Amino acid sequence: MNQINTGRRSGTAIISLFLFFVLFAAGVTGQQPGSFAAERDRAIKLVNAGGFTEALPLLEKLSADKQADGQVFLGLGIAKWSLQDDSDKTKWRKTRLEAKAAFLKAKSLGVSLPEVDLIVASINDAGGDKNESSNPQAQAAMDEAFPAFAAGDYEKAAAAYEKAANLDPTHYEAALYTGNTYFALKKHDAAAVWFAKAIAIDPNRETAYRYWADSLW
Repeated sequence: MNQINTGRRSGTAIISLFLFFVLFAAGVTGQQPGSFAAERDRAIKLVNAGGFTEALPLLEKLSADKQADGQVFLGLGIAKWSLQDDSDKTKWRKTRLEAKAAFLKAKSLGVSLPEVDLIVASINDAGGDKNESSNPQAQAAMDEAFPAFAAGDYEKAAAAYEKAANLDPTHYEAALYTGNTYFALKKHDAAAVWFAKAIAIDPNRETAYRYWADSLW
C-alpha cells in the first residue's frame, strides 16, 4: 500500500504514514525489565502506535548503545521525521538532517524500506526539500494538500495536489502525490492517470511505476 507522502512539511504526515504503517514487529515477550531488549520492544510498540514524542528519547538512548540495530535507527529516524516542525526553519532543517542520518544508519545495518529511501532522497544537504515546485502557486497548493492528507481528508488533499499538478505540469511530486491520494481513495482509474503523468515527467524514477503497480494489483 502506498502510505508515504513526501511533500514539503510532511514531517507529521509522511510518517503520519497514515499511522497505519507498522514499522517493525515487536520483540519477544519475557525480557528482563529495563534491559536493552525490553526497552527496544517498548520503543517499537510506541512507534507502531504513533507515540513518537514518547518514543524519541528512548530511541535516542537506545541508539547510543552498542547493541543498537537497524530497527532502532529506523525507529529513531521515523520519530524525528514525524516530529519536525517548520515553524522554526533552522530547527526544522536540523531535525530533518538528523532523521536522514538515522535512516542512512539503519540502511547500513541492513534495514531499508523503499518509502524511507524516498524520504532520504527528498532531503537536500541543508535539510530542505529537493523537490519543491518553482511555481509559488503550485507549491502553495502542495502545502495546502499536506495537512489534509495527514488528517485523512483525501478528497481535499486530492483536489489540492491536482491543482498543484495542473499549475506546474513539470512537477513530478505533484503528479505522484495526486495519484497516491486517489489511490488512498481507492479511485484506481484516476490514480493511474496521475501515475502515468508522473512517469511521463520523469521515466527514470521508479516510484510512480511501483505505486501504479500497487494500484493495478
